[in-house]
Amino acid sequence: MRWIIFFVIVSRILLMFRSEERIYTRPYSEDSFYLFNCAEHFAHGEGFTCDGKQPTNGVQPLIVILYAPLFLIAGANKLLALKLGFILIALFDSLSVILIARLVRLLQKKP
Repeated sequence: MRWIIFFVIVSRILLMFRSEERIYTRPYSEDSFYLFNCAEHFAHGEGFTCDGKQPTNGVQPLIVILYAPLFLIAGANKLLALKLGFILIALFDSLSVILIARLVRLLQKKP
């Protein structure tokens, strides 16, 4: 399990070091554009909005709230916020591996 977690973390962190063009185009799609814009505006106290004016409910609120601190840390550097997002994803993926392993162990126990 340690090797799987190590692989997950390293593979996600390596995504941070891709060229700027590749970070902006892959793996993010148009949905990510709205999500990250909303997270940026939420971080700056403008609420759930994609353009800073019109409120929206077309995003997943939990991930917006989790991404908002990345924009506070990065300030005006949006590329840094995206790169920090890869670290957050690596943590989520590693936690998922641990929880799935625990679930499998729990299911394998004989009653």
